[in-house]
Amino acid sequence: MQCCIGQCENRTEPEEGEQECDNDSAQSTRHSRINGWSSPLHLFQIFAWLVSFYFVVMTFGIFVPLLPYQWKPAGYICISLAMCYHAVVHIATISVDPADLNVRIKKSYRNPIPAFDRSKHEHVIENLHCHLCSVDVGAKSKHCRYCNKCIAGFDHHCNVLNNCVGQRNYWLFINTVTSALLTLLFLLAVLLYIFIQYFQEPHILRTDPHFSRVNDSDTWLLFLPFASVHTTGPSLVAIVGVTTLLSLLCTTMLLDLLCFHIYLRFCACRPATAVGKHMSTYEYNVWQRQKLEAMESSTGGNRQTDSQQQPVTAEQVLLQEQHSTLPIPNPLDSSIGLTDLHNQLPQMLNSNDLTPMSRASM
Repeated sequence: MQCCIGQCENRTEPEEGEQECDNDSAQSTRHSRINGWSSPLHLFQIFAWLVSFYFVVMTFGIFVPLLPYQWKPAGYICISLAMCYHAVVHIATISVDPADLNVRIKKSYRNPIPAFDRSKHEHVIENLHCHLCSVDVGAKSKHCRYCNKCIAGFDHHCNVLNNCVGQRNYWLFINTVTSALLTLLFLLAVLLYIFIQYFQEPHILRTDPHFSRVNDSDTWLLFLPFASVHTTGPSLVAIVGVTTLLSLLCTTMLLDLLCFHIYLRFCACRPATAVGKHMSTYEYNVWQRQKLEAMESSTGGNRQTDSQQQPVTAEQVLLQEQHSTLPIPNPLDSSIGLTDLHNQLPQMLNSNDLTPMSRASM
């Protein structure tokens, strides 16, 4: 999920050639962010809130009221529980301060953070000491350049949560992704049922008592039972279709993200530089970058070896031209004497133009 884990988001310190840009960013944002509620809010975070609000309004305002009478309680209960649980863990993941213990104990978020000076230190964290936070940190702690503090058990910085995911909120993050995925699966089941019944048996979707006041079978009521907004059948199908596509897109992204973290947790082969029992997203990206650089260096070395081969000299080219232009006399030609043929025979045998058959015939 690129909006949550991207290659640039996992770089915890400025790289070569980016010192000026990152120093400018550090000058403009000199204070550390506490959690996901700290300003500035990320655009992906606001977009995720708007999409969640759209799903809530569409689910309880349009789709669940269209279910048959015997299925409505199950629809309300299952989707409500999933959404409420997702809201709780989502808010908890945003609210947790994932900073390292020493950062939370010794560091005051009111104090500004100086810009990183690469002329004094090669890395932000050296010998388990952060030069920006001025504290000793754990082995898996990394300094996030977005939150501007060291994160305990750093995994990645999530733009959707506007917060870092680390040791203190990793399982809350996994529960957030899982609950959102479960909610979308419930919603997709309801949407699929409505779409099929609309074309096969549409009267099953009109069991609400408010439909008894509608005489036209092509008129549908939305936002029941609190409001009765009239619409047409094609409009209802369009709303169901747009919501289905949006749900499938979000489900695909969340499923991909969840499978990626399951792979890191149980299936990924830990590199020698990994710390702990399981590989983090940051360690995975660093490992992949190192593998790519190793492949590029090996490819460049092979090309350099090929280019360093001994070139053909001018004497060798001239000798090849002389051999290629050497005439091959015909023994049956009467104009050539036996003496001349005997004198040219060694040159003919040394010529590269003679094939094994011609030499055998001679």
